[in-house]
Amino acid sequence: MTRSTAIAERERPVDDLAGLRAIAALVADEVDPRPVADRRGSERQRLTRLGETLQDRLVPPPVPEVPGMQAAAYYRPAHGEPVGGDFYDVFPLGDGSWGMFLGDVVGKGSGAAALTALTRYTLRTATTLDLGPADALARLNAILTDKLRDDVLLCTATVARLRPPTRAGGPASVVVASAGHPAPIVTRRGHARPVDCTGLIAGCLPGAVYRVVEIRLEPGDALVFYSDGVTDAKLGGGRLEVEGLCRLLRSSARPTAPAVVHRLEGLLTAAAVDVPDDAAALVVSVPA
Repeated sequence: MTRSTAIAERERPVDDLAGLRAIAALVADEVDPRPVADRRGSERQRLTRLGETLQDRLVPPPVPEVPGMQAAAYYRPAHGEPVGGDFYDVFPLGDGSWGMFLGDVVGKGSGAAALTALTRYTLRTATTLDLGPADALARLNAILTDKLRDDVLLCTATVARLRPPTRAGGPASVVVASAGHPAPIVTRRGHARPVDCTGLIAGCLPGAVYRVVEIRLEPGDALVFYSDGVTDAKLGGGRLEVEGLCRLLRSSARPTAPAVVHRLEGLLTAAAVDVPDDAAALVVSVPA
């Protein structure tokens, strides 16, 4: 085992290891030496267990408490789907900073589920091994454009490295990069604007290079990551879109992470029948 592998194993959450063990058990069923006729009766049970295991592992985890910050998230798969292609994660890094990302894979069904798992673990491992947001996206792009693969694997994602305030009332800093994903929005003092950090969709072109943008979050500021399922919601006959989301954020009396997520949840729940895609949002804010 290499040093990098050892670090990844040490940093991997317990629930991830449990999920890998469960999937390994399912793989063992595939190589069962018994005749096919003897195994046919359990085929349906095996497929049911496989589906349940994948669904359980792909549902985004609860957002942990980030010292000196507020963090909250919203997630809703498309209507009729047990789990969607949107994903996010927030996790501590060894130097006191935090890794975070939100993304969306192209496709539906089992293929999208497998791509979601691959993308989540790739981004988390790359970030844990101290690759910055741009390098983490480059690593993901290299895997998705691997010439050994016959199918096209595409994913949009925004990756960030958050450094919480070092003192009460101080600012937080964020370094962010994006691969074709909707631009995150910064809210401060009644204003809301998208962050210009977009790069090429991951899986589209080998050797893609991504850039980072540094953001300073003062007390009272918030940073909102979201998927296109949020901005595609139909309200009053039209889509919410990015400008509508900015207006909503500007009108928020309390742009804290929990308050923003609560408002988005109410809005998207009311428009659930007109939101055909998955919807996810991840918000971090600095207490005023």
